[in-house]
Amino acid sequence: MPFTAVPEPSVVEIITAWSTLAAAVATAASVVFIAWQIQLTRKSVQATEKTLAIAHDEFERGRALQIESQRARIDAEMPRLSVTILSQSSQAWMTDVREKNSYSLREVSVEVKPGARFDRDLELGARVQVSIWIRVANDGPRRALVHVGAALAEGSDREQDLVIGVGEYADFWATRIQTVGEWLEIHEQWHAGISLDVNIAEVRYIYPGDVGAIERHVVKQGGSVIEPTPGDRQSVRLAAFGGPTGPQPATNAVVQPFTREYFASRLTSTRLD
Repeated sequence: MPFTAVPEPSVVEIITAWSTLAAAVATAASVVFIAWQIQLTRKSVQATEKTLAIAHDEFERGRALQIESQRARIDAEMPRLSVTILSQSSQAWMTDVREKNSYSLREVSVEVKPGARFDRDLELGARVQVSIWIRVANDGPRRALVHVGAALAEGSDREQDLVIGVGEYADFWATRIQTVGEWLEIHEQWHAGISLDVNIAEVRYIYPGDVGAIERHVVKQGGSVIEPTPGDRQSVRLAAFGGPTGPQPATNAVVQPFTREYFASRLTSTRLD
């Protein structure tokens, strides 16, 4: 079988082949270089993100310390107020029925005694009031102008401002007025395991100035002074009063832990939190 001679590549072909090889090598080198640059960029971005995260944490830590310091300064200047209940509800009045007081000769609400009955058809709209006697004391370091009164109890006219000096105290009545029907509904809910506590009073102190805090003491009262009359479906009655261990423990009033709302600026509603 005769052999066919393969012609030697021409100079142009050799140059073209080397050019193609060089281009491939250059392309591969470019890919490696770009990948290396991407890796360096990724590491740089990760380092930057870590640095920013550390800087953010330090900023937040500093801000928290600053807020804590501001709150501590406000706390040091706030009067130390304490709220106690001197007397629980032990009487009830019909606010829609008036009589002349024999001592002051003024018309006052008629007192209603435990056991008094109300007709379910005719008297569920009658309003019954109870009251509690509260004391606000100030242990300093500054005198306090406090606003006291009913927080959510309907019909109270006991809203007032009291100036209490250091080492002094002030007493006030807080009232709760609800209809017989409302009292009865609360009683039924309570016996169904649903607590319907009412904010019967609130003591509020506002630190003077733009930077400061608002302190609130809330007195809650649960339960009801109206209950069904045993053996008489047509009427309900005024229940006997009592404290935590008495016949009506749910009507016991309790002072809630006080709360403070801190402001860097009350004018702009900027809070310290």
